[in-house]
Order: sequence, then C-alpha cells, then structure tokens
Amino acid sequence: MRCMAVALSLPEDHFEEFINPSFWVCRAIGYPPLTPEAMEANPGGVGCGAHSDYGCWTFLLTDETRGALKVEGKDGAWVDADPVEGCYVVNVGDMLMQWTNGLFKSTVHQVVHLGSNYRVSVPVFFEPSWDARITPLETCVAKTGGKPLYEGVTYGEYLLGKVATNFYADKK
Repeated sequence: MRCMAVALSLPEDHFEEFINPSFWVCRAIGYPPLTPEAMEANPGGVGCGAHSDYGCWTFLLTDETRGALKVEGKDGAWVDADPVEGCYVVNVGDMLMQWTNGLFKSTVHQVVHLGSNYRVSVPVFFEPSWDARITPLETCVAKTGGKPLYEGVTYGEYLLGKVATNFYADKK
C-alpha cells in the first residue's frame, strides 16, 4: 500500500489509517483429480465462477497447472493466466478500484479445473480494515474525468454484502 500511495503521488503513509489493522485471508484450495465420469458429469470442469476480489490485493501462488486461471480481457474473452515459475499472480481488488475511481480496474477472473491432476491454489487476500471508509481519492477523480464513480463504502459492510450473495442462506 505504501508503493500504491507513491504511485498515486500521495504521501507514503496515506493508506495507513485504512489498513491498520488490516483484514486478510489466506486460503489453501485443493481441486481433486477429475475422473472420466466426473468430466462427463461436469464438462465445463469445476472451480470458481467469474468474480472479482473484494479487497485491495490478491497474491496467488499456484501450482504448475496451465489453463486453470482465466482472466477476462477488455473484449470480454477469457485469457489463460498460466503460471510463471517463481512468480505470483497479483490481482487488484474492488477496494483499490473504488479508491482509484476506476483508474486501476478490479480483475475479473475465474478458475476452471479440467485436469486429472490434483491442483493446489494458495491465494492471500489483503484487505482494508473492517471499519475503513473507502471513497475515491481526489487525485484519481481528477485523472478519471472529474466525477466520482463510486459513492464510498465501509469495507466490512461491503464484504458482508458480497459474501451474502455467494452463499445460500436459509430464510427461516
């Protein structure tokens, strides 16, 4: 976040009040080998549908499986984001997109596992403080046409709203 502040011509510690303490998650996700029967039942594979990440940054360490991580291109087509040995995939999340008023776009992506191998993915999600109020930065509003594209949101409320739409909730 210090690097992001410098890149946006802000004081290096600009984001400290919004990320201290930070809210973060690390997941270890295993995708089991798909048998021929599983492939027949799920010809599109298994994985995680199209989405963007909610916070600031996602750092992803994947295994060597090619074709599993797909990123939406500007034309709407899906592009393989194949692993590069020794490198992490770094995604911009929704909060950085809102802070920068769309100057940096949140990465829409999906996971499609089609293989007979056991695939492992280990993403780390770095997010602002639960109570952080995220509003477009004036410098970014000026660079993107002079009008805020986002009203502002408290991160914890935003996260709860997103998670609530991802999981079935019994209406009892």
